[in-house]
Amino acid sequence: MDVSFARLLVDYCLEAQEGETILVEAEVPALRLLPHLKRAFLKRGAYPVFRIGYPGEGRDFLLYGGAWLERIPEVERALYEKADKFLRILSAENPLEGASLDPGLSLKHQRAWRPLAELRLNKRWTLTLYPTVGYAVGAG
Repeated sequence: MDVSFARLLVDYCLEAQEGETILVEAEVPALRLLPHLKRAFLKRGAYPVFRIGYPGEGRDFLLYGGAWLERIPEVERALYEKADKFLRILSAENPLEGASLDPGLSLKHQRAWRPLAELRLNKRWTLTLYPTVGYAVGAG
């Protein structure tokens, strides 16, 4: 499944081209998909940059990010500016990890970091789910 899924994402969803840089964001549960994505991108001449989050990373950022919630680090901005296309693989072990947090933290962060979302939305991007136990439990 992972080989076919990777090809679908690279060839059809993103139509990766030679010389392009693709920013790929995923969580740990999607690790087994990443080698297949890397091979598929490289076969097309594209260069993938992988950004892997650990379980609970989003929650940690909201709780401990402080001033970074309202300030985009230059390295983040550079990643989004330089990437030609984006692939976000939702693969959370616990999709509700931030449910108990103050919603104001998330809202503050989303507002301040909106320019990154706009950069991504103005380029080709793909969002997909990777099956996890957390999503299965949530689905019932």
